[in-house]
Amino acid sequence: MANLLDVLLSIYSQLLALQSQIQTASVKSSTTTAKVPTTTSAKITSSTAKITSTSATAKASVSSVQSTVPTSSVRSTTTTSAKATSTSSKAASSAASSSFKAASSSIIISSAINIDSALSSIASIISTSVLPVASTALPSVEVQNPVSSSVGPGPSAPSAETSSLSSTSTAAAPSATYALLNNVLILAPNQATAALTEQPLDGYGMAWDTFIVPKEGIDLPALTSNNSDGTITCKYNVIAMHSQLSYDYGTEGWRSALTQAQMNQIYAYQVSCGVRMVHFNIWPGNYAFGADAIGGCCNAGDDQNVTLIKAVADERFPSAGLNAVPLSLSGLYHVPSKITDTNLTQTTAFLEFGPNVQYADTTVGGVINTFPDGRSQMAFFCSFGTWSPTSSYLNHIWIHWATHGLYDGYRRVLLSTQIDDVLLGTEAWDTGITYRTTVTDMVIHADWVNDVNTRLAKTNPGSHYMVELGLNGNGNLLQSYDQMQLKTSLSGVCADPIWYAKDPDTTPLEFQKVLGTGTDSWPDDTSDFALYTLTCLKLDPLSVWLWSTVPARTSYYFVSHTFTHLSLNNATYNDTYREINWNLRYFKMTGLDVNTQLSEGGIIPPAITGMHNGDALRAMKDNGVWNAVGDNTRPPLRNNNSVYWPLYTTVADNGYDGFQITPRFATRIYFNCDTSDCTVAEWVATSTARGDINDLLKVEKETTISSLLNLMHDPYMFHQANMRTNITNSVTIPGTSLTSKFSLLQMWTETQIAEFQRLVNWPLLTYKHDDIATAFKNRYQRDLCYVQVSQGISNGQVVSLTVTTPDNTCPVEVAVTVPGGIKETGSNIRIEQIGNDLPTVWLKLNGQPITLTLKTPLGISGL
Repeated sequence: MANLLDVLLSIYSQLLALQSQIQTASVKSSTTTAKVPTTTSAKITSSTAKITSTSATAKASVSSVQSTVPTSSVRSTTTTSAKATSTSSKAASSAASSSFKAASSSIIISSAINIDSALSSIASIISTSVLPVASTALPSVEVQNPVSSSVGPGPSAPSAETSSLSSTSTAAAPSATYALLNNVLILAPNQATAALTEQPLDGYGMAWDTFIVPKEGIDLPALTSNNSDGTITCKYNVIAMHSQLSYDYGTEGWRSALTQAQMNQIYAYQVSCGVRMVHFNIWPGNYAFGADAIGGCCNAGDDQNVTLIKAVADERFPSAGLNAVPLSLSGLYHVPSKITDTNLTQTTAFLEFGPNVQYADTTVGGVINTFPDGRSQMAFFCSFGTWSPTSSYLNHIWIHWATHGLYDGYRRVLLSTQIDDVLLGTEAWDTGITYRTTVTDMVIHADWVNDVNTRLAKTNPGSHYMVELGLNGNGNLLQSYDQMQLKTSLSGVCADPIWYAKDPDTTPLEFQKVLGTGTDSWPDDTSDFALYTLTCLKLDPLSVWLWSTVPARTSYYFVSHTFTHLSLNNATYNDTYREINWNLRYFKMTGLDVNTQLSEGGIIPPAITGMHNGDALRAMKDNGVWNAVGDNTRPPLRNNNSVYWPLYTTVADNGYDGFQITPRFATRIYFNCDTSDCTVAEWVATSTARGDINDLLKVEKETTISSLLNLMHDPYMFHQANMRTNITNSVTIPGTSLTSKFSLLQMWTETQIAEFQRLVNWPLLTYKHDDIATAFKNRYQRDLCYVQVSQGISNGQVVSLTVTTPDNTCPVEVAVTVPGGIKETGSNIRIEQIGNDLPTVWLKLNGQPITLTLKTPLGISGL
């Protein structure tokens, strides 16, 4: 029987390949050569379809000379051109002939044979004995190590199977019971392209393995393994493939670097394990996608929109939580297409391209193919770019479709706006006039925060936005001292605030101070914070309002920005100690220390200084401060291994070990501007940008919404002058009917929230400073635990999950997102569900694997 099965499997594989050739030949009109991108994204620069591709590593050509402009917001282009045939592998030139000789076989098969019938008959025999094919029954496949991987367990041995390109026949049914690992297999021609898929997975905290497939091809990684109990483990729950791995082979034309046999192995694995495949950057034109390309798009300056088809999204991937709205494809090469498969239950469009000057009608932008044997794939007829907010949006489609909404990790969006220099005054860049935030400003912003949350509750349930204020206590003293000077009756109420002769701020940006050096800047006669009284502090109305009112406690978070705002790059231990300690004592004297909205373990360093000063970092830790925000425009302050990790200082680079630097984004709302005219003027003067406040906000929207959709939790930098409201900052928030005399902070935030509401129904949250730092710390530690999630499959349904690490421990909770929730409860299980998001199961591993039972089994086959 075993020998017979081997023969049948061989014939079965050959018939599948033959059927693919015949079907490919039957769409002869689809085999013309077309120009397509081979890089991550592209712009058409002429009607001859010359492509301008965007390099993911290219240096930005347009950026502000100020460190407060994020370099990630702009990109440059380099010119290239490329062509590819519409098929992923070369079709035989004699495909239309009446007979074929199967490769590596002496069997001659006539096309007159009813191949579908033969395949069905053979598959029915195979399916009674091989469910699925164990690796020992397969050809030997060399085990490859991934070129890159998520922080998680690496791949381990055995193998895969074979199936057809078109999968139109009945294939072997999956085993009744098996394990399926949550791990995405990425097949890409280069690392820059692979990063397009790695980035969104990293945002969720999902595991992946990347294999780079060069022109010469590679051996496939092991797709399955045998367990000691005789069951099978399927090693990947999603397969992601870019551009069909196509290369130009000269006289052979363009084809995939994978062989037909390797593709058959992948297809058979999909059927056997119930795994979905996602194709990116496809030029359709063969039976495999059920669609034909109409042409490429677009000519220079001709934009086109892409829109999700709502009915399909609601049915096929509702957990994605995406609104069906148009998004620009500017900079992304794409291929308007039409469905040619008459069986619309097998080929379903989920994306459509809108009309433009080149295409008068709506066209197809992506399809889901569901084959009779149960295999499913999703294909995007467009390129992706890491810089593209549209790509960031589209990524959530395939992630939720391919995983059925069950994945390791979780989805959470944070919008945290931190306001530096509160209680100090700021000299405006354009007028030189100093502005200090007023009580009226704070009241208006508090009312506005409440209004924002009311509006968010209607569109994005579970949302909660707040503003965070970075306080400098000496600003209170300066204002109170001035008030005392104005009234003789107050004489002697206030001791002098802190004045120093010089601020040691003339060091280079990344200056590293030699430990133990430097001269104190604080005055010699300054001895104790106890010199100051609450009576003195109460002379400043703004400070009193922040300590004592209900709106302040419900609309604002608070964090230290040091006492005086002394530059810390070359500061002494003594000065830094007092900068930290006195601000903490200021919080205690005013009662802010009992406010749960206060973060006492963190700090916003003045101008983000002191991060290479070991004496300053030690002084912070000695006061219980363990984290600070950095500046994302400065690479030395970011973790090179992951944008989702904080940076931990070292003696070599920072003069101190183990202090956490949490990433923070800068914006084009400049620290020394209180009006829209000012920030636009500074933007134009310090960069090659041109335009008005609406143009500036449009650029900010593109960069910020990408970060939000990429699930980056970095807070955003603003300053107290940006909260001025008693001026005419008339602006229309892009994409809304909102018009008002907003402050700079309000107009920026409204722009981001409006776009977020337009695109998704997810909750939008604000964490306070220490909670953000803790979230980054936990993410880092969780990734280093190498969490593995294994789905227990029974009769085509996920019935359970088993969560492990190499030693089944982790110092922090690990997350799994489970549609419908789980049956188990316990002290080591915490369920979190916010708004429309799926339930997140938080688990504490204490030495044993944790197995969870789904409340409702989740089907993984079919549509």
